[in-house]
Amino acid sequence: MPTLYIARVFFTFLTLTIVVETVTLFTVVRQLFRLDQAQLPNRFILIGGVTASFATYPYLWFIAPVFIENYFERHIVSELLIMITESFILYGILRLSFNKAVLASIICNVSSIIVGIPLIKFIVASGFVN
Repeated sequence: MPTLYIARVFFTFLTLTIVVETVTLFTVVRQLFRLDQAQLPNRFILIGGVTASFATYPYLWFIAPVFIENYFERHIVSELLIMITESFILYGILRLSFNKAVLASIICNVSSIIVGIPLIKFIVASGFVN
């Protein structure tokens, strides 16, 4: 059973991931794909962003370490599998073309990594998860 510390760290980072990737998804859909509210309502983008992250993030934390011990290799393999899975989720929920769903997933995950690494360092330095 996870300790309260692990649960707090997990849910902190899950929340950050959901926020970053969902904001990015809104930006991709509205700015890059040029889909307006009539073509794709905000509620579907919100549901898609939250569902994609919520469905895949636990895999990275709890399942992948069982199969891949090396941290770097685990994250490379996991991110690829996560992007593929999230592409299908976005394709199904947002009804985007599959190519657009893949592109959206890649952009969301890359943004999450770029924003997440310094943000995680800040959170750890702040003492919240220590």
